[in-house]
Amino acid sequence: MSKHFIAVLLLVILVSACSRPVAVPAAPSVTPFANNIFPTVTPTPLIVTSTAAPVAAATESACPAPATRVTIGQEVMVLVEDWDKLKLRSEPAVSAENVTMELEQFSQLKILDGPVCAYSAETGYSYWFWKVMILPSAETGWVAEGDYSHYFIQTY
Repeated sequence: MSKHFIAVLLLVILVSACSRPVAVPAAPSVTPFANNIFPTVTPTPLIVTSTAAPVAAATESACPAPATRVTIGQEVMVLVEDWDKLKLRSEPAVSAENVTMELEQFSQLKILDGPVCAYSAETGYSYWFWKVMILPSAETGWVAEGDYSHYFIQTY
């Protein structure tokens, strides 16, 4: 068989496989507010790139970062050792340019918002970021919750 024939055959197979219709189930016909059924709104984590631009809404299972252990409203403390301080960042992304300060071990924080999933090309990992307020100074920023070897913050 000639290379030209194989290439054309492969093209025909790909086109036919990609052009098949896919059955999509119809959405149920439920009228909001009918029979006192009200829609509920729950916060949905976001996945962002290393430039902090939102890519897609996601559930925790869609982010390849370790599972979250904190929630909005909780007070947490910094766990990381003195030699590896936790970075407070201006946005939920791993970058040397967005570090606003380094937090000491046992610093107290309050979770304000999040989580936001961000991938770091530098480390090759994804992280859950939380917007926090430093207690008692009230400075705000974003911190990563942890990586694959340990968590950086925990409730107290």
